Amino acid sequence: MTGEKTRQENRAAEAPPVKTSKGAARRLINWLVNIITALAVLLVVFVFFAPRFGINIHPVLSGSMEPALKVGGVVITKQVTLDQVKRGDIISYKIDAQRITHRVVEVSKSGGKVQFRTKGDANEEPDPYAVVPKMEKVPKVVGYVPYFGFLAGFMKDRTHFFALVGTLAALLIALYGWDIWREARKTRRQPVNWKARI
Repeated sequence: MTGEKTRQENRAAEAPPVKTSKGAARRLINWLVNIITALAVLLVVFVFFAPRFGINIHPVLSGSMEPALKVGGVVITKQVTLDQVKRGDIISYKIDAQRITHRVVEVSKSGGKVQFRTKGDANEEPDPYAVVPKMEKVPKVVGYVPYFGFLAGFMKDRTHFFALVGTLAALLIALYGWDIWREARKTRRQPVNWKARI
């Protein structure tokens, strides 16, 4: 009887620990925090360093280019020479300090200068003006990322940037610190196998 009881105890001791829903939730939180942190770091690097290479991002603030560009997304622009802009391309420019991102519907020259006629995809008529770049380059849309517009605008403010990074860092420290403390506590509670030491 004693031998059978000992064997049952040994089997119970060797059985793997049961994964609880609490542990699964913790792993999910860790995974989510890691993903958000990685995305935030990539966004920060892009926002602060990409302009050095002529690449910028701009939030889409109106629905004039829907369905191609939806409100809340961001467009990625690259500085290109004027001869690289063709009909059908999307360019970004400013009119009275307001940024506009519309599609080129006509390319022409006036007085030796290149000018573009633009139109929002959702608008019935072309814009009532010609875009005449002052420089030899113009921002051309080369990419679009949905839903990142508000986050990108938020991250451009240094106070918001450091607040978000600090919050994510605190979460990571708390989560990993808790795991380390729990493992250390579990190790202290394990019974000493004196036979194995002898």
